[in-house]
Amino acid sequence: MHYKESAGRLFELLIQNSTSSEFRKFLYRSRSTVLVTLLIVSASDDNLCSLEDILERIPRKLVSRTSVKYILDEGVNQKFYAKVKDSRDNRRRVYSLNPKYQQEILNLMESYQEIFKRVESISKGK
Repeated sequence: MHYKESAGRLFELLIQNSTSSEFRKFLYRSRSTVLVTLLIVSASDDNLCSLEDILERIPRKLVSRTSVKYILDEGVNQKFYAKVKDSRDNRRRVYSLNPKYQQEILNLMESYQEIFKRVESISKGK
């Protein structure tokens, strides 16, 4: 597969994924939402992300404190994220992905991985 065909497939997949469910509409609403969600998803179960953790990890040039807070609040309100007390510090609130959406994240990663594997084989001349 030529790289241009892969780029076209990636484009089509992004469009399809951006509108196929309420969760995906939320996820792809902005670059900031993608970054916040991926950071929350990637956190280990014993070290979940708080607002402050997220602000430390994502450069301010990419997303403001206000935007992160808005994304978190909206994600919790729509039940995409869970917000709970940190088991180590009751003053701190941490976020996790609602287990209901874990399979959607896995499906997204698998579909992108398929395209990137093809691109990798192209770049190696296979």
